[in-house]
Amino acid sequence: MPSSIWYCPICYIEGSDPAVTRCPEDGTPVELISRREARWVDQTIDGKYRVVRIIGTGGMADVFEVEKLSSGKKMALKLLKSAFTRDSHLNVRFRQEAMLISLIAHRNIVTMEDFGVLEDNTSYMVMELLSGYSLGEALKMGPLAPEIAFQIMLQTCEGMAAAHERGVLHRDLKPDNIFLHTPGDRNEPVVKILDLGIGKLFSNNTPSRGLTLSGTVVGTPEYMSPEQCKGQDAGVASDIYSAGIVLYEMLFGHAPFEDESPLLVLPRQISEAPSWNDGHARAMKVPADAKRIIMKALSKNPDERQESMLDFQRDISGLLSRVRRGVKYTLPSFESVKSAGRKMDTAEQVNVRAVTQVALSRTSVPPDPRAITLEFARNVFWVGQRHHTQLECNSYLRVFEGNGNRISILIDPGPLRDLDVIKKNISSVIGTVENLNYIYLNHQDPDVAGNAAELQRLNPAVLIICSDETWRLARHYGLDPRRYVSLESIPGQQIGLSTGHSVRFIPTPFCHARGANMIFDPENRVLFSGDLFGGTTARDGYVFAEEDLAGIELFHQIYMPCSRALKRALDSVRHLSPKVRMIAPQHGNLISREHVTTVVDALGSLRVGMDLIEYNENNHDMVALANEAVRAVSDISGKQAVKALISGMGKDQNLMSQFEIREPDQIIAFKTDSLRAMEFLFSHAEQLVSTPKKEQLSMSFKSIRERMKRLIP
Repeated sequence: MPSSIWYCPICYIEGSDPAVTRCPEDGTPVELISRREARWVDQTIDGKYRVVRIIGTGGMADVFEVEKLSSGKKMALKLLKSAFTRDSHLNVRFRQEAMLISLIAHRNIVTMEDFGVLEDNTSYMVMELLSGYSLGEALKMGPLAPEIAFQIMLQTCEGMAAAHERGVLHRDLKPDNIFLHTPGDRNEPVVKILDLGIGKLFSNNTPSRGLTLSGTVVGTPEYMSPEQCKGQDAGVASDIYSAGIVLYEMLFGHAPFEDESPLLVLPRQISEAPSWNDGHARAMKVPADAKRIIMKALSKNPDERQESMLDFQRDISGLLSRVRRGVKYTLPSFESVKSAGRKMDTAEQVNVRAVTQVALSRTSVPPDPRAITLEFARNVFWVGQRHHTQLECNSYLRVFEGNGNRISILIDPGPLRDLDVIKKNISSVIGTVENLNYIYLNHQDPDVAGNAAELQRLNPAVLIICSDETWRLARHYGLDPRRYVSLESIPGQQIGLSTGHSVRFIPTPFCHARGANMIFDPENRVLFSGDLFGGTTARDGYVFAEEDLAGIELFHQIYMPCSRALKRALDSVRHLSPKVRMIAPQHGNLISREHVTTVVDALGSLRVGMDLIEYNENNHDMVALANEAVRAVSDISGKQAVKALISGMGKDQNLMSQFEIREPDQIIAFKTDSLRAMEFLFSHAEQLVSTPKKEQLSMSFKSIRERMKRLIP
């Protein structure tokens, strides 16, 4: 397999094709790995360590082989990536990882030698240099023989028992964090537990506060305990649950609960019993008692699991005695794993893949006259900003509460101009942007997705949910591809949450974008519709009134591509069950239950997009009448009045939205329905004419209206 020659400085993926110039994930220009190495190679770190070479990379840090200047001893140095240097929370977490590990001196825990902070505020830690590969890499080659799996878990339990004895929880125990170290010429690997960086100090089984980001629980969904998935405090029993899953995976080659989307794993960990195939277990020569022991470790109730890691270790020791029969503890060679194309990491990887919400109390924030948060359904908030312009943008926050959990979804994060207000409004509901779990994008336009990247920078753990077509362009805002959930990967396009709620995604292709999807909240019967049902606004307010229908029709005629796409989307809305009680569009006002049918039916008979353009192309006589109306204004009030009419409506984004105008004053086509556009022109022209001349202009318009009637089929 060719070795990598380039990497992306944003998402850190690597590749070996020399023709690649931009990252296939996020479009960032790639850089040569040799340059990345050259930046640090032969450099001296903190006056104590000389960098020899780069040996691995993780989610937050690069790992280098270094030589201690005072002794010549070779070690591994973990250096926080520059992209995270300015993030105070991640810097604090990195340093806590070093302090936690330094508390433990055990052969099955990676040894921490030193840690510190460089002049540019970059954190580092120095650990023993390991050789071998992670258990995760070994499992990519298939399940392990029971005797090998049991021996690995015995050592893992030994190390975790030492950590628990010193008041340290792991909370992200998984195969990638269990390293199979082969020191010197020894064939029997020594287990080294890695990545205690999200552990939590505790005493008397009561977790202490302050060692993780406020209001969050961090872990990898496939290995998280039910209490972690619920956002509850995790104790020793949580690590036992994770160890049970690791043992299950070693025996069967897969974890009990797996899915492409982390969202779908969390509720299964909470409520679904893991399956156990007795026939397969017998074929793999797994002792019958293993089922009872592993299922006990995987009990949903923490009190029903083994009381400690040493208890779990004793149970596994009994299993090993049944299968050992003189078998030595051996694993595939380093070379065989390497030749299979597995990447060799010699230090821990930071792989935070999910964040679940804990119960939060709302906190007050300084009042801002622009920051108005409206709760228009239970736990559904409008968190946008009004500018009193024709095209207002809406952002919504849905907070789900249940089963002791709280999960929040920001729907359509809005344009950059509204970022500060949206952040304040979010904080007024869930305490801080860092408590936000998901951002949903209906499509990729800046007025919908513009704030997504900045919010993800403030909260790197937040997940982006959208369709593949939307992601193809939205990712260029600088979104993290590792934190993306594809709608296409969600079975049935419905997600069950750990709170007991669900959300459904309704495809509306070409309304207006190819990958547009609505999101439906069945509990509140609120439909977050994106551009569909959006409208222009001509008045203050947040809730639909009859006079808003013209603005909705105008918006759809300009932005929806064709009537067929619109009708297909409307049919999806009509068939939703339960029936929609409120529509929350990306533009315009909220449409309440009593107006839903009216708006849906009105749009169903509307010409839009290409259908309207083709219809208007044959409307030469109507265009001629529009220009006659403009000349009437000129004849009665002069060219200045016409200039004011054209420029004024253009500034207001109204007339220019309904007509194509050739400077200075000639209308050449309609952008919207011709009758609506003509009435719009008449009313605004009459507002510009002085009172003595209004009657004369009205008579001219009356004549034009009579001839318009004869043109209507």
